[in-house]
Amino acid sequence: LHCALAYRCDNVVIRGRIARTNSFPCGAFRGFGAPQAIWGLESHMDTIAARIGKTPHAYRRQIHARPGDVTPTGQILSDENGSTACLELALKRSDFARKLKQSSRGNLRKGQKKYYGIGLSFFAHGAAFTGDGEAKFKAKGRMELALLDDGKPGVNIRVSSTEMGQGVHTIFTQIASDALSLDPARIRFPMADTGLVPNSGPTVASRTTMVVGNVVHRASQDLKSQVEAFASLRHFRGEKAVLKDSQLMAKGRKPLAFAKVAREMLAELGDVNGFFEFHLPPETRWDQATFKGDSYPGYSWSANVAEIEIDPLTCELTVTRVTAAVDVGRIINPILAAGQVEGGLTQALGYSVMEKIATGKNGLYDAARLQTYIIPTALDVPEYDVKFVEYPYSYAPPGGKGLGELPMDGLAPAIANAVEAAIGKRLRTIPITPEALFEALHPAQGGTP
Repeated sequence: LHCALAYRCDNVVIRGRIARTNSFPCGAFRGFGAPQAIWGLESHMDTIAARIGKTPHAYRRQIHARPGDVTPTGQILSDENGSTACLELALKRSDFARKLKQSSRGNLRKGQKKYYGIGLSFFAHGAAFTGDGEAKFKAKGRMELALLDDGKPGVNIRVSSTEMGQGVHTIFTQIASDALSLDPARIRFPMADTGLVPNSGPTVASRTTMVVGNVVHRASQDLKSQVEAFASLRHFRGEKAVLKDSQLMAKGRKPLAFAKVAREMLAELGDVNGFFEFHLPPETRWDQATFKGDSYPGYSWSANVAEIEIDPLTCELTVTRVTAAVDVGRIINPILAAGQVEGGLTQALGYSVMEKIATGKNGLYDAARLQTYIIPTALDVPEYDVKFVEYPYSYAPPGGKGLGELPMDGLAPAIANAVEAAIGKRLRTIPITPEALFEALHPAQGGTP
């Protein structure tokens, strides 16, 4: 589904092969197949551009997908699409066109002590479950009016999403606070327990903010309406009540504190909950048998630019700077969103130039511990320039799109494209290690001495 997603192409044939192997088992990884597909596609895009005499950025400007274009599964891309904005912003902020001309191409230029290269990748990632996945799950959530641990009224968020460091506690609290117009200090997100929460679906597939965030938003609005209706009947003689800034207000009436109304409501009614169940837009069409139709509710977009240096003597590769322009819809929390991108880019850095595992002749892993399986440290992290463009997913307020997987997708091919710009050689496997670079630069010597 991601093999040709980011580009205009009327004729697409995608063939998948399943091979039985004797390699060690593995499981799902961030991106779930998209990094592998985009690695091949974005490496190939530079090759195509060179073959037809175009620069990498000029060719992508020409053929990248835009609103109204049709994906390989037949889905028409909506206007909620930051593809062009991401590409142009990344090119501008990185000064790509000028720096590309300064690339070494295998020959150290005047003043250069190391080979220098810059590379571009452009890509998209489907947000939420593929095809009819969300239709099957029908993610559900509940907002529970309750007495909190301090004995005062507040609201518990009851959904099944799991906090694993991505910031869902903060995001959901912000969404609920905004939808309820209630002080976030009066909102809690207790640990998800299947005995206490509706089934919101698993915490996977870049769906938490987009789908479950919408469930929290809508369920909060439902609870808010109930509190307002109660206040209207009990305190305002039927006048319309509005919960705003933690107070219930009605025209010509003295405002009442949320805590007072909520306590009365709990005493009189007992259980008070707002509820919502997510459904895909009614116009969504998907054929699981043929894999045709609307493969995702929405798409996130990004462009990565990697700048690298390679030591001619040791073949050590250093990624010095990464520019990332990102469209993941409405940004709920800028700090957490930037942290997600930087964390994903750092994980992708390891995937691109360090992380490797295989088996030796004895069948044992050759990298069985972190002493031998190398991952990035703080000293390896380059300068990151992360900027967002916002094209919200309007069907599911507050309008976020998937962020978790997207940052993993594009850095590897951007680095490979930068390597070719630096040494004039195309490397087609990852990780791009010093040994691999030595073999590319000195093929007659048969690799490392």
